[in-house]
Amino acid sequence: MPAFVYVARDPRGRRMRGKIEAPTLREAAGKLRDQRLIVLDVREQRVSALDREIYLAPPVQGKEFVFFTRQLATLIRAGVPIIRALTLLYEQTANRRFRRVLAAVAEALGSGQTFATALGEHPAFFPRFFVAMVRAGEVSGQLDETLLAAADFYERQLSTREEIKSALTYPVIVASSPSRRPLHVDVCHPALYRPVRGSVPLPAITVWTLTVSEALMRFWYAWLGVGLFVLAGAAAWIRTEEGKRFFDALRLRLPIFGPLAQKGAMALFARTMATFYASAVPMMEALTIAGEVAQNRAVAHDLEQAKAALRDGQSFSRALGGRKTVPPIVVQMVAVGEETGSLDDVLGKISDFYEMEVRHTVARLKSLIEPLLIAGLAAVVGVIMLSILLPMLTLYQNLR
Repeated sequence: MPAFVYVARDPRGRRMRGKIEAPTLREAAGKLRDQRLIVLDVREQRVSALDREIYLAPPVQGKEFVFFTRQLATLIRAGVPIIRALTLLYEQTANRRFRRVLAAVAEALGSGQTFATALGEHPAFFPRFFVAMVRAGEVSGQLDETLLAAADFYERQLSTREEIKSALTYPVIVASSPSRRPLHVDVCHPALYRPVRGSVPLPAITVWTLTVSEALMRFWYAWLGVGLFVLAGAAAWIRTEEGKRFFDALRLRLPIFGPLAQKGAMALFARTMATFYASAVPMMEALTIAGEVAQNRAVAHDLEQAKAALRDGQSFSRALGGRKTVPPIVVQMVAVGEETGSLDDVLGKISDFYEMEVRHTVARLKSLIEPLLIAGLAAVVGVIMLSILLPMLTLYQNLR
């Protein structure tokens, strides 16, 4: 969401500066007026590339961030004021850069900013999903619950990443161990596969392997340059709003990972909506934040269309119906919740169901990664071995 910097006067006439998040400039000014401020100037914040902090590695490691989130939730649940809680965590944090950021967040809170807005000013430290969850907790009045949910989410994500790294370790070591230099010197010399009158032709698989190897070894700089150019172009395009939406929609169409991404988005959407509905948060505002929490712009786009349908007087279930990213079973269960008057319970059950599905799918994927990689590596080694052995067998047969 865009950020706007403003200059205003409070009811006592004191001049103050700050930042506020809003979809448009008009809504930003409206939010300031709702806070009984006299707006003197408000404009969208522009951040140049020189002003952005660049980190070669994540400034906060996964375990450290999970610990921070869980400790903050515990302190808030215990009734500790949020600024005091940030001060306590500041004193316990050994990461100097994170300490500076926590101090800046506490200072922003003291100047009147919301917690989500203060966190959003440091995207390198606080992911977009985390900021959206904090905003959801502030709106619903259940900040401790949403922080614990965010901690559980990042903890599961960290555990999954570590298990995938463990599964990849053996195949990577095996793939990087063999030396390819002797094969290139002794077998891949171009003179060995140039046709000579009266010579025995090499098998097609050998010619193909030698041709590919020679092209890769001779023109490696060209392949590297093309690869870097394509990656840089793709990265620049994905940063645009159209590219982000296309990439998120493509993620949902992938054969195996698409259903997994959709289930994860539905779990986050249902959990957020259940929390908001139970806290009597307006449906329009709940859908806006749920779209941010879902971490997929294709899902957020469908939820924006559902908001338009709600404005036209349709029910929640009918507004969700017909959306490509919303499964029919979700629409049917929401309709049941509306009819029985227990929509928050139904949304909670939907979230539980999809969270369980995500865990089971991830577990199956993790068990398949290692054997699939080993099978792929075996196929590559098999092609190379055939390329070497078939010419020897052909030569032996012709000598006889």
